[in-house]
Amino acid sequence: MQMTLTEANRKAQQLRLEAARILSEEENIRTYAHSEGEKPLPQSYDFAATQARLNAINNKVARIRHAVSLFNVTHQVSGMEMTIDEALVRISMLSEMKRRLDQMAVIPEVERHGSYRVVEFVHRNFDVDEVRAEAERITDELNRLRAALDLTNLTSTIEITTE
Repeated sequence: MQMTLTEANRKAQQLRLEAARILSEEENIRTYAHSEGEKPLPQSYDFAATQARLNAINNKVARIRHAVSLFNVTHQVSGMEMTIDEALVRISMLSEMKRRLDQMAVIPEVERHGSYRVVEFVHRNFDVDEVRAEAERITDELNRLRAALDLTNLTSTIEITTE
């Protein structure tokens, strides 16, 4: 079956949610309780059938994820000189850098720390404008990369056999 990368990822997520629902149902019916003197009322539970359903779902997810992974390592992001998997790694790295710079950008120039008898002054040891400029540059790169990746995910199709 042909589908876009976005559709494939959504299908895999949908299947994972279905597996989670089955596991939740299983948790509710795999045991039963009754008080002494009461007649037990077990619900119908078929372990083998439940496992077969979960295995079928997991096999479909594995085939989808494998097809997506193969595509990601062999195809470039639209308008970029990198493969999809390289872009995903780059987005993760840039996001971490941005998080760190955002934390640095709010450090006050001087901060007073103190306890009962000791007061300590902590001074910022960098130019906050440089940090903000770098954070803005990284944000721009992240936005361009994410937009190009979104376009690729929405327009590139792959063949997936889920049966």
